[in-house]
Amino acid sequence: MAAQEFNIKTASRLYYGGYYDRLVEAKESLELLFGEMEYDLLNKKGRNPIEYIKARIKTPASMEEKLARLNKGGLRLGAQDLFDGCGTRLVCTFIDDCYTIKDWLATRPDLLFVAEKDYIRHPKASGYRSYHLQVRVRTDVGQWVNAEIQIRTIAMDCWATLEHHLRYKKHLLNESMMASELQRCADELASTDINLMIIRDRIVYDKEEASDENTPS
Repeated sequence: MAAQEFNIKTASRLYYGGYYDRLVEAKESLELLFGEMEYDLLNKKGRNPIEYIKARIKTPASMEEKLARLNKGGLRLGAQDLFDGCGTRLVCTFIDDCYTIKDWLATRPDLLFVAEKDYIRHPKASGYRSYHLQVRVRTDVGQWVNAEIQIRTIAMDCWATLEHHLRYKKHLLNESMMASELQRCADELASTDINLMIIRDRIVYDKEEASDENTPS
């Protein structure tokens, strides 16, 4: 596993050239920022809404595929203009946590929002849900680097991961039926996300009611 990671890093450094170090710095800056956010939200709200964080630098093969799909002329004309060369994913507990995280990030002077896509309120036709941010992050050496942040719940992340694996399967029988089933599953998970948030709010309300009843008048 270590050798594989070393090979990927070596290939990425050769592919991106000097831009690779900037992507690494952007990834590290975002990870530090997320650590600060977890600490701040825990103190303010009494809990850390982030379940886990994934961060990666896009592999050369994946970047080449995207550049070709977008008809970009090559690395110099393409990769540095894209935002998902450095990609991070924040997976949280409840739907409203996604917006809490987004609002916190919006206050940061070292993070500039370039574009936002709310696929939670406006899911893709496939059923995909997530909140996407295209940002520019300021690194420790003062450079601004493009990056992408995705914010989603555990249920959204589970569906997106499985859908990604299935989408790259070749020669699927009844592909349209599979797509319809995936969309149905996405809708069911979205409904579950909402119900879990309602249950959480009810538990919080009951605790507050019980506390008020036990408080001496």
